Amino acid sequence: MRLANDKKTLDWIEEIGGEQYEAKFTHGTVYGYNKFKCRCEFCKEAKALSNQRAALKRAVKANPPQSVLIVGGAA
Repeated sequence: MRLANDKKTLDWIEEIGGEQYEAKFTHGTVYGYNKFKCRCEFCKEAKALSNQRAALKRAVKANPPQSVLIVGGAA
């Protein structure tokens, strides 16, 4: 959580010690990890899942599965 006038990562609106804090983005997103440089456990997990999906897409693209099933075709 940072000061509201920092224009950075924050979790909620709250006043602590005379300073106002407010929400800026939703945690648990790659957007929060990349744009706001948030390193909370939720944003780290979202980034890790995003990296896993990207690696899987690259692997599938490099080795396309050989499909035996013909969809909508007459046998």
